[in-house]
This record gives sequence, C-alpha cells and structure tokens, in this order.
Amino acid sequence: MRPCDHSSSVSFCSWYRVLVKGVLTNGLVSVFQLDYGKHELVNCTQLRPLTQEFCQLPFQAITAQLAGVKPRQWSEEAAIVFRNHVEKKPLVAQLESVHEASQSWDRKVVIYLVDTSQEERDIWLHDIMAEFTDEMSNAA
Repeated sequence: MRPCDHSSSVSFCSWYRVLVKGVLTNGLVSVFQLDYGKHELVNCTQLRPLTQEFCQLPFQAITAQLAGVKPRQWSEEAAIVFRNHVEKKPLVAQLESVHEASQSWDRKVVIYLVDTSQEERDIWLHDIMAEFTDEMSNAA
C-alpha cells in the first residue's frame, strides 16, 4: 500500500496524510502521520483516498535517532528523563548522518541534541542518556 492511498480524519474536519501500518481485527487501523511523525489507531471508517495533488507534497515528518548512544528500548524512567529535557525546549541539533531509504518516509537522521539555554555550559542529551545505557549494561 502506498502512503498516499489514504488519509485519516482524527478530529472533526481535520485530515492527515497517513501510511497504513496494519489493520486490526476490531476495525481499527494502525497509521503513521507522515507530516507529524505520530503513530495512532483510527477507525477504518475514518480513512479516505487521498487526492493525487496532496501526494506530490513532500512529507514533513523525519525519523530521528539520538547520536552518541546505541539504539535500544529505553526504560520508562529513561523516557521520562529524555522527555523532560526536550519537550517545549528550544534545542540545537547537530547532524551526525543521514540514512537514505528507497521510501522517503523510511529516511532517518542521526543527530546530537544540545540544550544551549544555560550560560555556563551546554547540555548534550546523549551524555545524559548514556547514564541509562551504563545502568542497563551493569544490570545485565
């Protein structure tokens, strides 16, 4: 299924370009919002074909991975710490690499995130998250 085969309505009169990831037996569909980078479940009745003119626009969401730490499933505590350091904060991103893919929605960037809001020092997010990597290694 091509990503522009469907669009979903999540709230009244709001339409989003989505990639259908899977169909559940209860009538719900797992979708990925191609312009917002959000995964969600929607009712199959909320899906509509997307007109070709909207398929021509580039997708706005880009998958990103934090550089400087190994990709892994983070603990709930680690996820909360990360969220507290990034949500609603202006951050600087330093691009480490770009992983191209045959489909544009599969492209991924690997970035360092830096909080430069403190005068005395910059806070590099991978340094904070590395502590959780060390904890996971020590627990194994």
